[in-house]
Amino acid sequence: MSTLVQSFRVTAARRGRGAAVLTRDGATVTDLSFAGLLQNVEGLAERLCAHGVAAGGRVVVALPAGRDDLEARLGVLLAGAAIVPALPSEAEAVRDAVGATHVLTAESLRALRSSEPGSRPRLAVPRPDDPAFVLRTSGDALRTVTIDHATALRRAMALAPLGITADDVVLLVGPTPGLVVQSVGLYALLCGATVAAADGPWLDPTLVADVQPTLSVCTPAAIERLHAELVGEAERSGGLGKLALEWAVRIGCRATRADDEGRPLPWLDKAQHFVATRVVGDELSRRLGGRVRSIVTGGARLAEPVQRALAGLGVEVLTTYGIAEAGGLTHVSRPGRLRCGTVGAAIDGVRSGVDGDGALVLWLDGPVTLGGEIQTGDLAAIDADGIVTLLGRRGHAIVVPPDRLVHPEALESELRAQPLVQRALVHGAGRPFLSALIWLDEQQATAWAQAHDLPVEGLARHPALFAEIGRVVERVNRTLRSFEVIAKFAIVETPIDPSNGDLSAAGDLRRGAVESSHRALLDSFYTDRF
Repeated sequence: MSTLVQSFRVTAARRGRGAAVLTRDGATVTDLSFAGLLQNVEGLAERLCAHGVAAGGRVVVALPAGRDDLEARLGVLLAGAAIVPALPSEAEAVRDAVGATHVLTAESLRALRSSEPGSRPRLAVPRPDDPAFVLRTSGDALRTVTIDHATALRRAMALAPLGITADDVVLLVGPTPGLVVQSVGLYALLCGATVAAADGPWLDPTLVADVQPTLSVCTPAAIERLHAELVGEAERSGGLGKLALEWAVRIGCRATRADDEGRPLPWLDKAQHFVATRVVGDELSRRLGGRVRSIVTGGARLAEPVQRALAGLGVEVLTTYGIAEAGGLTHVSRPGRLRCGTVGAAIDGVRSGVDGDGALVLWLDGPVTLGGEIQTGDLAAIDADGIVTLLGRRGHAIVVPPDRLVHPEALESELRAQPLVQRALVHGAGRPFLSALIWLDEQQATAWAQAHDLPVEGLARHPALFAEIGRVVERVNRTLRSFEVIAKFAIVETPIDPSNGDLSAAGDLRRGAVESSHRALLDSFYTDRF
């Protein structure tokens, strides 16, 4: 049975001088061949071994997404050790918790590369049952699961439905490599595709224009921001631009709903949809580099209206699902068979169902650390075709009068789909109605302020902005059932700080921590008359 290391070596030998990694040096994008990548990785592995990394050991990799992260991960595997992904802010704590011997940060990686490898150590040859990853599981407690080479390779190669080939250029977008970026990035390299990585959480227009990806991998937040920018610019420009975008999105929603229901689109709608994707969709295509066929996302909930709008403009957003306990992604949407609002069907080697409480349960083929059955804790519905729709986390559901159940994640994704909103938290457990905390998208808020001749400083407290967010909330409320309506909201000026525990490892808001730190504000919704 093959391992990740053996598969990478085979791909590198086959692709040779073909471009493996694109990286930006100043204003210039340069490429590193597969042969060059393998040489760099082998050199790094030799230095790791010379500095005491032993076969079967654990190395914490705490690097931003990019070429350094790719080389570091492959170098650890070639040294015979297991990768322990971590955020830079928690690297030392993770090292102590898992008993890792080394930590690779940006600074330590530079020092390692500049060191002498000494006598060339013989690199270990990992076996299929040797550990490849030690992944942090979901939840607040620092628990981990060990994934061996065979399982990791099997999970990677099961992503074949994404259709990645050696001709693709895959852009990885994210401040840190989450499970989706890790999984798709690894699979892309094993397919012989060219990989590029952004150095931030958003789709950088300059990098996108230079790289011209055929497939981009990014967080739902990045996609929602892209959509909000398109809508915000159209609204500020007014006139025909705004009307054209609204028309295109409306036609796109009709087309995607027809696809979801398996019925043909009326010929007039089909003609309008063709025009919308070719004319109005040009701006979206340009922002994505002009060649992109799909965007892959996961790790958090994507607002369904955003997915429908982009599909209507000619770009499929393929949603995925996975957890650390399963060794990577377990569900992916299939290109050409998009079902908006779902996370697709299970990949090969995975079966899914729901338990008596409606929570998603996974059964995995082959050896897994935590057993063949995995309780995910995510409430879900599965249709006759095996397509999974996530409803929310078990324990997050809110009961509102009169005994109606609300999944706050769905409402929060609807809010994030709107211009100006970067994050939102819907609150209401044990309360008479729902309320929301809203964080502004700084870039969009600045553009809005300039368009309305308002000062940027103190903008979150300006009555005009509060009124605008009120219109945003009302727009969302019109799409909701009466018991889901958000009655009150506040704009939070303090930005989310990842280092204070407000964010999970996947980048989601930790509901309990955020509610605790804003308890006085939340209480005021239900005691003050405003």
